[in-house]
Amino acid sequence: EHLAVFSKLIRYVLESSESELVPLSQELKMLDIYVDMEKRRLSHEFTYKHHISPVVSEETLIPPLILQPFIENAIIHGLVPKEGSKNLEVNIDSVDHVLKCIVIDDGIGRQNADSKVQSIDKKSMAIELTEKRIALLSQDEKNTDDNVRIHDLYSEDGQSIGTKVEVMLPLILRHETQNHLN
Repeated sequence: EHLAVFSKLIRYVLESSESELVPLSQELKMLDIYVDMEKRRLSHEFTYKHHISPVVSEETLIPPLILQPFIENAIIHGLVPKEGSKNLEVNIDSVDHVLKCIVIDDGIGRQNADSKVQSIDKKSMAIELTEKRIALLSQDEKNTDDNVRIHDLYSEDGQSIGTKVEVMLPLILRHETQNHLN
């Protein structure tokens, strides 16, 4: 079963590597496969759900594998080391012609994870590459640091209760791709 799930994931990665953009529905299927593989590996220790706002078409186009690094970080650095219930959520919405993709985990938080691995101020390669991909997609030469926002979540008593990542993408609908890619 693990090999079958892994095979599906590899097939998606190979197929999508030829495309600049893929439908949101296809990307969410890939994320479901990836998360299923991780859940199997971790004996189903966490829950996962995604929600798409009714105002967002599943045929909206996004770069392939744009959210996967953030989901991977949430699982590995946030959820795996946590005791008790573990939850991961992806929410997709559209605000002012921008596709807002939010990844939320209730893991141990970046500060606790980073104390074990590296400095919190160090920007990961995945974030830098994602920002570059978004800049190319939006054809915008200005600073793109605001396209990926990472928020540490805290309880009222100041305890770390997870991480929220917001990825802002230009809203591209399938019928707009010819104009956008020319």
